Amino acid sequence: MDVSTTQSAKVERYGEKGIEIPDNLIFIPIDFEKQSISDRLRESGFAKN
Repeated sequence: MDVSTTQSAKVERYGEKGIEIPDNLIFIPIDFEKQSISDRLRESGFAKN
């Protein structure tokens, strides 16, 4: 399963459960076998406060 497929599945699950996705929720695609969480967060603009 590729990253875009899992992203779509996550969004779909929220809809199935009737959960509204908050405006401040950002789904960041990551391949855990090839990328690190910290790198992906940084690349996506996450700033630790």
